[in-house]
Amino acid sequence: MKKFLLILLASLLILSSCSTTEKAYSFVSSDGIRVFLRPVKLSGEVPVTLDMTIPTEKSKIIGDATLNYSIITKRSAIKDIESICLVFSIDDGSFETENNELLFVEGKRKDEIEIRLTSTLSLSSTLSLMESNRVEVTLKADSFTYSLDSTSFISSLDNTKSYLL
Repeated sequence: MKKFLLILLASLLILSSCSTTEKAYSFVSSDGIRVFLRPVKLSGEVPVTLDMTIPTEKSKIIGDATLNYSIITKRSAIKDIESICLVFSIDDGSFETENNELLFVEGKRKDEIEIRLTSTLSLSSTLSLMESNRVEVTLKADSFTYSLDSTSFISSLDNTKSYLL
């Protein structure tokens, strides 16, 4: 019976460590410690899934963040991929992703595609994002602006702040 309880306890411990709800973690890269915000889905008319990697040193942000995001949409919905960017509205203004670069376009279903992009957020924009109490994310594409539900992103940012502060 004791053996069974020990095995059960060990199994529960292993399962609980695998089912973490944390939205961010840190890792060592060739150029320092990075904090990675796990992929977060922002729902809306055109849903977006994004993840972010932030360079840090001694728990301080030291450079531009890399922001990767995917859009799954109808094949004909976005005509000009060069026009795509994310806009962040915060307490004291707004800013958008910079250096947006297409990673790939992939067919998902008969009439849908996934557009995957990578971009940067400047150091000042990243710091503003981390220090802000209010964050709204919108997608700009083809001169249209699509609102996104930013609740899960705000939750992930709060978790990321706990790694950095």
